[in-house]
Amino acid sequence: MAEVVLNFVNPLIEHAISKAISFAGARISLAWGLKKELKELAERLIFIKGVLQAAEERQESNQAVRIWLQQLNDVAYEAVDALDEYAYEVLKHKVQSQGRRREQVCTLFSLFNRTVFCLNMADKIRKINQSLVKIKENEVFVLLIGLGDQSRSTTSARQLFRTDSILDCSKFVGRHADVLNIVNMLDNMRSQHLLSGISVVGLGGIGKTT
Repeated sequence: MAEVVLNFVNPLIEHAISKAISFAGARISLAWGLKKELKELAERLIFIKGVLQAAEERQESNQAVRIWLQQLNDVAYEAVDALDEYAYEVLKHKVQSQGRRREQVCTLFSLFNRTVFCLNMADKIRKINQSLVKIKENEVFVLLIGLGDQSRSTTSARQLFRTDSILDCSKFVGRHADVLNIVNMLDNMRSQHLLSGISVVGLGGIGKTT
């Protein structure tokens, strides 16, 4: 069931992000006073989407993650519904603008309706943004953020310590010159029939023995 929820959440959020970004950049959103709300909606959705991979990996074994995903799914539905409603209103406005000039009373009536719509839509998007803030403040989200960072760190570590059958020795810095110096010193002592030793001092684990 959790996998089904996540399969729905991903496309919903991607759809909402695409529409919110598109509308936030449109001039009509600025004219209607909705640019700020739409931009905040897109930013919050993008931020939350970044932890869905970590949620997918933990959903089967963690009930709290499944509940969190269901809550996110509900808010994502609300966001998509609101953005679809907004898209319809924008389309209707364009059609009306391209049509014939109507009577003044009709124009005033349309303006009043649009003002009411914009106020209601702004309130609706603000409530959705508030719901997304609560989802981000949930301890599950904080956990997923940490897991996401850990996953990226693990990936970076794997790349850093990746082994290869072919090595470019010119890229490595070692103790080759120091080893040659010590060998030469020992050879000189042996040729002079001296019984002596050379102390190699350093921190543990840096390869003194080898």
